Amino acid sequence: MPLNIEGEAKVLGDFREAARRLTADSPYDYGDLIEILGAMEDVSKEHAADKPWRVKLDLTVRLGKRSARFDVVCGSDDLDKAADRIVRQIDAVRRRQAAVESAESEVLLWRRHALYLMPRSVYSVGRGPHDCYGRRVRLDTFEMIRAWENVLLLDADDAEAKMDLAVCLVSLSRHTLRPGAKPPPTPSEGRAARSQWLRAARLAESALRAQPTRDNTETFRRCIPPQRLMPELRIEMLKLLVANPGGEFEQAQVDRARRSLALASRDGIFSELERAVKNVRRHPKGLRLARQLMGGEKYSPEEVVKFAGRFTDHPNPLVRFVFECVIADTLWRWRRDPTALAHYDRAIAVQEDALAAAGSSHAGRIDDVYRHRLVACEFLGRKKEAKESALAGARHFMKVRRFNWSISWLYFHCATKVLGPGEETLALEICQAYLDAVKRHPNVQDNYGPRMLEKREQLKARIAGRPVPTFDDLRLIRGTATTELKSPRMAVGGGKLWLAWQHWQSGGPALMVDLEKESASPVPELPKTIRSVAAAGKWVYFGGRGGIYKLNTEGKLIKHFSTADGSLPVNHVVDLCSGGGKIYFSFRDSGSYGVAALDPATDVVSVLAPSRRGDKLADEPVYNVYRLWWDAAYRRLYASYYIRFAITSDRTHQFGWIQEGKKWLKLYNRDAPRMIVSQGAEAVMVMIPNEETEFRFLKTRQ
Repeated sequence: MPLNIEGEAKVLGDFREAARRLTADSPYDYGDLIEILGAMEDVSKEHAADKPWRVKLDLTVRLGKRSARFDVVCGSDDLDKAADRIVRQIDAVRRRQAAVESAESEVLLWRRHALYLMPRSVYSVGRGPHDCYGRRVRLDTFEMIRAWENVLLLDADDAEAKMDLAVCLVSLSRHTLRPGAKPPPTPSEGRAARSQWLRAARLAESALRAQPTRDNTETFRRCIPPQRLMPELRIEMLKLLVANPGGEFEQAQVDRARRSLALASRDGIFSELERAVKNVRRHPKGLRLARQLMGGEKYSPEEVVKFAGRFTDHPNPLVRFVFECVIADTLWRWRRDPTALAHYDRAIAVQEDALAAAGSSHAGRIDDVYRHRLVACEFLGRKKEAKESALAGARHFMKVRRFNWSISWLYFHCATKVLGPGEETLALEICQAYLDAVKRHPNVQDNYGPRMLEKREQLKARIAGRPVPTFDDLRLIRGTATTELKSPRMAVGGGKLWLAWQHWQSGGPALMVDLEKESASPVPELPKTIRSVAAAGKWVYFGGRGGIYKLNTEGKLIKHFSTADGSLPVNHVVDLCSGGGKIYFSFRDSGSYGVAALDPATDVVSVLAPSRRGDKLADEPVYNVYRLWWDAAYRRLYASYYIRFAITSDRTHQFGWIQEGKKWLKLYNRDAPRMIVSQGAEAVMVMIPNEETEFRFLKTRQ
């Protein structure tokens, strides 16, 4: 069915009339246009450039009010035979031999087609716009729009079609208007994208008013444009959420929308803060909005100090604490006024009472007051007072035995920056307090553990009069010329060390280190978008945004695996791992995620997850697997979707999967390894089952 019926109705009518005249004596029925809808499923697990693969086509042929549905399984090497079979099926429908009165309406056929193309939602409630970086995904999105528009042409009140069509339109608009787009959109393209976003907003609003469910609410919220693109539309959509038309809206969503509205107007923030002060007992989070007063862009220092001064004698200690900090921050940042320190002191005096009123979840922000005070002292040139502020905070937290991200920074700053020669005993006490706190609070991310351990050993040596441990006996191999690189991935092959880097954005250069010559150099034939490396026998494999690169141990490129030759499902390879005679890798690209294996002997790629279309994160590792480890003792693969917080010990969340045979077993933090190092038939597994880190040394089936 065409997208623009009004513009093409006459053409279609003329075509049908001509078709009837030409086929009046034909045994076939050409009276109505034939519509072919379908879905395709890859039924072949292995993908190799020189070998055929098999797919299953689920087709529905529709002619007028009759339709026939059939499946065709074909290989890439016998397309002519499959096409001939499909043509025969279509001819049977045209002869009305195989066609029956359709059990499915045209609306259902188009809906099934659209839902097949819609990408898997990564949200537990509702869905949101999807990435459109890949050309294939953009083409699929255009087809989704066509299908949902056809549903609405047949049923103008279909709320699901409106909301999903809005998501598709926003996905394309967001891709066009994204920051740093290369090439940037032309003025006409920008106007078209904004117009498309406006249309999506109208569709989403209509769907939400018709069905104000929680799923639709979340989807509507994710379709709101950012302030920099369409401020007026953003305000309009936020007002709809705040108005709450009586559906399944959560209070948190209403509060979030109201805060966003307050930030959009100059005076709205003051009324919203007054509302937050009145409701502080029930919703202490509302006072977080006070941080927006510290920017100094919309409000003058006089306005901020005058408004905040109204609440410095409030009976609630949390209110007093927040607005004393607002005044202090405003005075030293914009006036360089030393009286700001007195306001910090008044805030510190009610700190513990404010924490009791706010709850432990706000401890990090409240405890950060000591850092704010010492920064203010340094800004005002009072270095001695800055030191006193830092040490006062450290002594206070050592006394109350509290620990969070703010306190961890303060301990580290005192031990490494504030205290110097002659103060080793106090610095050692603070180091030990930090290390003890990390054991008591395993859920707090350990940002400074290795450096605090190193500092502790240095302090012990100085106190005992021993030489301080240094790295003087180590030599640095020069020539790498790498900057802004982190999280190295390493492999050993052919007597060389091979390195890749998990660069924060796009990877980095592949490096080859010759251990005998003590030299390092980039691999010349590879791009600077490499993220991972693994070695198997006489081959070395690098993975990155361009696919997988197979090299010999001399660094010469032997083969490039990518979507161009059909050997990979997508081009973006996140991590590589060698084990069991195979190279395992995780991939992601524009909504396609999963884990696969490459056989070095045959160069055949087998997809391990998702094993079926529609598999979700709860069933298999099908979303953002950043780390792969091989357990040589049990000969199994471990996949982790955490990267940044991989050493934390929150035992309530899922951490990853172990592959047992052809099935995936979910693991949670208590049972999940943080890292596995394998060699031969042995493995070292790093675990954090309780508060202690365990190193488990395993042999085969031990």
